[in-house]
Amino acid sequence: MSEEEVTDKCNAVDSMEYEEYIGLEQLYLDDENDGNDDEELPREPSSSIVTKRSLVETQQSRKRTKGKENPPNEDEKFYRSERLRKMIKQEEELFQLKCQHEEEIHNITIEHLKQKYKLEIRAATAAAELSKLNLLRQQNKN
Repeated sequence: MSEEEVTDKCNAVDSMEYEEYIGLEQLYLDDENDGNDDEELPREPSSSIVTKRSLVETQQSRKRTKGKENPPNEDEKFYRSERLRKMIKQEEELFQLKCQHEEEIHNITIEHLKQKYKLEIRAATAAAELSKLNLLRQQNKN
């Protein structure tokens, strides 16, 4: 997944969690105002509401710091440098393979041209000898 897709999914999840939080908060407020005053127990928010509230606070803080770059910690720096080293090593290996391949193609081309020229010289020599023999035959007939 690309970074944009991940961001879109995070935003979608954030908005769903916020809507659920608003719904739960409304239920909590409705329960407080239902008019039944026979119970005077102090109301504490349930753990789900607390977690939803903390999620919303986290989401809001995430939105505030969305444009800001967080400095990478040492592990992230290490893994990033390792990933870059691996990429550089792979590029060097690929470059070496390309050079070897080009050298092999060059050598094969040179050998092919040498054989071609040898055959052309042989064909020209044979044609010259054949024309010489034909000339001698014509002279012998006369």
